[in-house]
Amino acid sequence: MSYLLTTDDGWTSKGYQALIEAFEDEDIVCVAPYANCSGMGSARTLGEPVGLEAIRSSPVPIYVLNGTPVDCVEWALTSGKFKGIDCALAGINYGANVGALSFACSGTVAAARVAAIRGVRGIALSQHVRGRKEFKWPEPREIRRVVKEYYDYNRGIIGEEHYFNVNFPNRKALRGITNTGLSSSGGYTGKFVRGKKTNQHVWKQTWKAKRGSDFDADLLERGYITATMHDANC
Repeated sequence: MSYLLTTDDGWTSKGYQALIEAFEDEDIVCVAPYANCSGMGSARTLGEPVGLEAIRSSPVPIYVLNGTPVDCVEWALTSGKFKGIDCALAGINYGANVGALSFACSGTVAAARVAAIRGVRGIALSQHVRGRKEFKWPEPREIRRVVKEYYDYNRGIIGEEHYFNVNFPNRKALRGITNTGLSSSGGYTGKFVRGKKTNQHVWKQTWKAKRGSDFDADLLERGYITATMHDANC
């Protein structure tokens, strides 16, 4: 079993290092953007070269691209340098990717999506950080357990064009994993507000969850690991 590990928070991010630690005893390929690419969605670099550097790291080198998360996945899967990648993991993102708006803009989710388009099972992993001053990244064994569950999920019934968006709650006691759907109005949302100067506008992000709903934003707040399944061809 060979894993591609990427992120949209940059190769030095704590969430990415937590993901590498969880899979350090597995066959892994690490390809990540140099800088934080949060909110870039499916952006890719067109019409200009992408810089590449192999950073010496343990347990394997990290290939750092001066590009986007989608660039990283595409390079790993199409450059010919790596063979036999079975699963692409993107994360662990700082902040939840729940709700339709956050899902649409996430570079973490886009990395999992483009892997699925290329015929590799993609799983996006994010950590909810709202609600507590301190939080802990998921334990390595918990990360591996969740990844195995969704790599094996209905194999032989659903194709590799399906990918998963998994979010870990900011709770010490987890209430289990639940398959759910995207909230149409919950999760991170926001609007542009006028900045200090008259010609400036700034995106102000807010959080919204509908209590009592069975969608991802509310279930995450209630302490569940949430997972939504998506078809990359839609």
